[in-house]
Amino acid sequence: MAYGVRMRSLRARVVRVMLGALVVASLAGCAASPVPAPTAPATPDAAAPLFASDEEALAAAEEAYGAYQAAFDSVSASGGAEVDALETVASGVALERARSSAADLLAAGARGIGDTSFSIHKVQSMEYASPAETRIALYVCDDVSGADLLDAKGDSLVLPDRPTLVPFEIVLAATERGLLILAEKNFWAGESYCSG
Repeated sequence: MAYGVRMRSLRARVVRVMLGALVVASLAGCAASPVPAPTAPATPDAAAPLFASDEEALAAAEEAYGAYQAAFDSVSASGGAEVDALETVASGVALERARSSAADLLAAGARGIGDTSFSIHKVQSMEYASPAETRIALYVCDDVSGADLLDAKGDSLVLPDRPTLVPFEIVLAATERGLLILAEKNFWAGESYCSG
């Protein structure tokens, strides 16, 4: 092979490599932009009120307690096995008691069926000057008429004459992200304010 042919062949390879690199570099600019990682919602301003009005605060409290009841109904249906569902809807004493109830279901081999609902009887107090100080206390009536508790054999553990409306005093508090969750739930031992 002659010197001139080798040089042309080498030059042609160098040109092809450089053109290839140039094409790759130019196409890299056309590649899809990386998808940005999801960002957490902004934390509320620590000094600003969490709600604009009592009506807005009450609506948020009603939604938060409804989410708690739905999560607990789900835990109950699992026989107490799926307690993780409670982590986003309850905290403190309410979460501890719900976990304890779930453990009791699991130990007894019992499970819930059906759904519970509730109505708000009365607002006890509302504080929402800032997220850190947000506490909404309510008197509620849990309606358990659509729910049952079954043993491992499928037999009902519920007494036929049980009250279907159960009075509770509940407290909802704001998380660091400004979401309301159940912080306390106490059976109302006085005369029932729930009728029905």
